[in-house]
Amino acid sequence: MAIFPALLLACFAFWCGTFTGAAAFPSAAFGQGLLLAAALLGAFAWRDPLRLGTAGRWIPWALFAAAALSLALSPVARAGRVAMILLPAFLLLPAFVARCWTDERRRAIGLAAWSAVVAATAVASIVAQVRQGTSRTAMPLGHHNLLAIFLVTTLPVAALALRRRRSSDENDRPERRLAFAAALIAVVSGVAALALTRSFLAGSSLALLALLGAARFERARHLVLGLALLALAMLVPRAAAIVEGRDSSSSVRQVYLRAGWEGALARPFYGWGPGSTAWTLAEHLRPIPGVNPPGEVVGEMHSLPVELAYELGFPGLALATALAALFLLRRWQRREGAVDRGLLEAGAAGVAGYLLASLGGAQLAVTALPLAAMLAAGAALAGEGVTGELRPRARASFPVWIYVAVALGVLLPLTRAQALYERAARLRTRDQVAPLLARATELDPDFALYRARWAWSANAPIAERAESAVAAARLAPGVAALWLRAGALALEAGRTDLARIALTRALALDPLNGFAPFELAPIAGDGIDCAARALLAEPRLAAATSWRGHEADRVATMQRIESWPGIDPGWKEAVLRQAAAVAPSSALSPPAVGPGSGDGNGPSATSSREVELAAQLDTTPALAVSLHLFRRSAWPADAARIRVERAGVRLMKVPSAAAMPENSAAAFPLDRCAPR
Repeated sequence: MAIFPALLLACFAFWCGTFTGAAAFPSAAFGQGLLLAAALLGAFAWRDPLRLGTAGRWIPWALFAAAALSLALSPVARAGRVAMILLPAFLLLPAFVARCWTDERRRAIGLAAWSAVVAATAVASIVAQVRQGTSRTAMPLGHHNLLAIFLVTTLPVAALALRRRRSSDENDRPERRLAFAAALIAVVSGVAALALTRSFLAGSSLALLALLGAARFERARHLVLGLALLALAMLVPRAAAIVEGRDSSSSVRQVYLRAGWEGALARPFYGWGPGSTAWTLAEHLRPIPGVNPPGEVVGEMHSLPVELAYELGFPGLALATALAALFLLRRWQRREGAVDRGLLEAGAAGVAGYLLASLGGAQLAVTALPLAAMLAAGAALAGEGVTGELRPRARASFPVWIYVAVALGVLLPLTRAQALYERAARLRTRDQVAPLLARATELDPDFALYRARWAWSANAPIAERAESAVAAARLAPGVAALWLRAGALALEAGRTDLARIALTRALALDPLNGFAPFELAPIAGDGIDCAARALLAEPRLAAATSWRGHEADRVATMQRIESWPGIDPGWKEAVLRQAAAVAPSSALSPPAVGPGSGDGNGPSATSSREVELAAQLDTTPALAVSLHLFRRSAWPADAARIRVERAGVRLMKVPSAAAMPENSAAAFPLDRCAPR
């Protein structure tokens, strides 16, 4: 049992808890099963799983109750259902570690295995960076910020062997030497990998912890101090860029945090529900040209406190803060009587590192991170020691067995639906895909992505597909891509009423994108404004074949661009000059302004002189809607397609006005095509 925590950590760090692994089948399901199994091993401590004492043991379950209330009142309750089911299992993980590390020998073996896992993670990240030629370390977690937070959380426990005295027991020396070697590799490679992530907050957190704890190291004090100072020195350029306002990441985060704060104030007592950030945050975002890209996908708030306030309300944030603060306070109070004070302090340092780093990151859906934090908390409890009344008893564990049975009953159909989705994503023909997605929708009817994918790929009548696509978008009201695709299908079906609703929502959620206003132009009362707005965001639409036979509309659109407020005059001059040279030929029969899209399963046929501009889903990892917002494997598709003349597109070289910081955000309003 001593190596169980390290094995669990390794499984999540390399497979079932990574950015892609936690979103895929069967890895996600396997990880859920491991969590429930670990909960059973920690079941004996369910009354006070974090040892907060009589005055605080109610806080974890009060937090669970607050999250449950928030979920019940959430407009997107399905988004957080799995998180709610697994929350008790996460709370029991510290007791699981304490049970596995009940004596000194088990702790020694477990710590050596833990150090080996951390070392393997760090070395793998550096090797992957060298092989792939990337600028930052990211693997195996899948993103540099994820790797940074993981290392900050796990390195303090991994470094524990560096602070132990040499044992006088001759038979113990090989084991100690092995643990020391694993810890040394973990620390050196871990600090190097963390520095290569260039994560400012995570690097600062670990350096601060190292400086505070260096005095307690006996064999590697100078090494720890040197690495901490080196890490701080490497962060100086990034700190200077942040202070001077030159750091693009900080600018983007400010937009996210402002949206999260506004959303939290809109529902201050119960929030938007667990997991709601990905499905609703775009309703509060106010993108800035040159800072936020068109089609931006925001799956998390980049600040755990703000995300907790947004999802659970301020009472939920207060309970979570009290939980973390009281846990660290109790460990501080009990350090003198601990059976292994070093382990207690290292585990508490890991938890503190996670909390500090999470001020700038909130990827709770990537389960390797919260799992690492709870395992570090378990290391602190193991260092404190397991008292007699906390040892396993069958009767005391009975409520947890009931919980696991209920959790399995809820998770199994959801897992089956995910397996069907994964199978459908690997197929290519509608006849094969549609039945699988229909079955997945039956098993998990509130999961918007399954219903939307069925609408995009089924052989059903187009009107039925359009209605289903709109219904799917309403299940995840803050996902612009679902509304855009629903609007395109509604236009194709001739349902202008649904198309107007869907495209207006897509415009509000993704105001820097040109596809929604262009599709909206033929059915909106201010069609010229919408066409001009589309060309601001996507100048290549000046070569759209839909302009054929509508020269008067095209001239009016160009005049509207010329008078558009908040746009750089030099850009206007360039786009008007280039657009005049790419006017589509009127020789061919014209469709209406703002053509409908194809079926979303690939490009439709075009002549040799024509190509299609597509608003694509899941083709770019950073903008993968399925992966970031729905935590499902990417499945490339088109949300909208607009046919353009090939020669005209080549001539339109001016960049999007939505990508230029010189332009005002007011030029791209959320509630209409043009500014007032």
